[in-house]
Amino acid sequence: MLIDSHCHLDFEDFNEDRDAVLA
Repeated sequence: MLIDSHCHLDFEDFNEDRDAVLA
């Protein structure tokens, strides 16, 4: 999870975004 490490503070807010990034 790159987003988890990069935007761990906004992890919950980026929940949908990280899904698109990982897709």
